[in-house]
Amino acid sequence: MERLSGLDASFLYAETNNMLMHVAFIAICDASETPGGYSFRNIYDLVDVKTQEEPAFRRRLCNIPFNLHHPIWIDDPDFEVTDHVHQYTLRDNSGMAELGHKIGRIMSRPLDRSRPLWEAWVIEGLEGNRYAFVLKIHHAMVDGVSGTDLFRNLFTTTEDYQLPRITRSPGDKVPTSAELIGHALRSKLKSPKKFWNLLGDSLGGINSIIRGGDQEKDECFQ
Repeated sequence: MERLSGLDASFLYAETNNMLMHVAFIAICDASETPGGYSFRNIYDLVDVKTQEEPAFRRRLCNIPFNLHHPIWIDDPDFEVTDHVHQYTLRDNSGMAELGHKIGRIMSRPLDRSRPLWEAWVIEGLEGNRYAFVLKIHHAMVDGVSGTDLFRNLFTTTEDYQLPRITRSPGDKVPTSAELIGHALRSKLKSPKKFWNLLGDSLGGINSIIRGGDQEKDECFQ
């Protein structure tokens, strides 16, 4: 488990339906120069491999009960690349205006917080035998530099690149409410002043868990 920094968590807290906190990285590609020839399946398979190699693409949010601390990342045990890679075809020989309109629609929708916070889109049909590759990713996951590095990681620069056999991560066990609270309190103990200020505000919430007995609620975003 890895806790979000205050800055990264702020991008989650500040997000509203009218102010979405994701960014996009876009590449316009020439299908005739794509190693091995262009097909959506080839790109899908490449993204599948690359996202298994880079853990950031499999990180999913877990919220802490009663907001005792910032959310944490876990390696999603239910990660499926099919949930993240999408194909769309424009009218033949479409230009930048049509592409921009489609990207605008993609960017107008929030990311699903029950999954890792990214989507990849392959948009076909651009004039000049081209297609666009779009990576939409939440700002809580990346800043400008790390986002560029993740985007670059999805490409290969060698024409004879061979897809390796994938070793799929089993992911992390989804923590229970009690485990999330314990992890948060241990973190707060490292800063005693913040801990005691927080404790007074949180006793009521903790008591409600005790009264609830064994009826635990999974506080991961779903």
